[in-house]
Amino acid sequence: METMKMKVHPFAAKFPLIKGNRFDELVESIRKHGLQDPVVRKKGLILDGRNRMAACKKAGVDVRYKEYGGKLLLVDYIGIHNMDRRDLTKDQRSMLAVNWYEAAERETGAKRKVAGRLKGTEATKQKACARKPAQAFSEDDETGDDFMGEEEETQGAASGTKAGGKKGRKKPVRSSERIAKLGGADVTRHSVEQAQKIKKHSKGKRLEKEVLSGKKTMAAAVKETKPKKAKKAKGTWNGNALTKKVVRIIKAEIQTKSPSEEDRNQFFDEQLTKGIQDLEQQFE
Repeated sequence: METMKMKVHPFAAKFPLIKGNRFDELVESIRKHGLQDPVVRKKGLILDGRNRMAACKKAGVDVRYKEYGGKLLLVDYIGIHNMDRRDLTKDQRSMLAVNWYEAAERETGAKRKVAGRLKGTEATKQKACARKPAQAFSEDDETGDDFMGEEEETQGAASGTKAGGKKGRKKPVRSSERIAKLGGADVTRHSVEQAQKIKKHSKGKRLEKEVLSGKKTMAAAVKETKPKKAKKAKGTWNGNALTKKVVRIIKAEIQTKSPSEEDRNQFFDEQLTKGIQDLEQQFE
């Protein structure tokens, strides 16, 4: 059996491994029927199939590998083949979509640097591969949808007029909206912006791992990034000063409510007791 210790593509490693019954079912299936889909790799770097590798190891079945030879960015291939997993939550896919976008930018930038050092047709070929980062469509898709082209995407009609006969300008699509498309139908611009906020925080690495592992929700992680309100310092008890304060308040109430002469003393005693109790609660 080939060694199981192989490097995993950094973006592929972001996807949580399946556990529990689903993993046990995969192990049993491989044990009975063998590995149906080979693990995909590129120059020794695992792109897709970590769960199948782990299941093969447990089932005692040899792992079969297939070398990736497609034209997509590696991160696009990984995202396309993993983002639709039914075990992923909206929070996980929102965080993964942000990672997909960032990884595509890094990979595209690296390709451009290589292209700059090449000459002739090879340079042209490399630049063509780098032109469309994070294009969320398969190799057989001829639609040409580009979620993250170099030019700013626009939405709405290409033409049209406003009052006065002037043509309306195209409205630019925010990057968070493009990223949300990578995550799936229920991933929103808001959830993407929350994920971005988490990643930028000083606790971002830990919080990101907890969201991706399912240990923490996006809402709980965002809450942890907010600064805690400073607690008000408690004052020191000064009986005489506080009693005088209560008396002043009561005198003002007596003038306002104007109780009768015979009720005034009882009213004073009741309000004094109540006022002191209220103050004591502030110093508990």
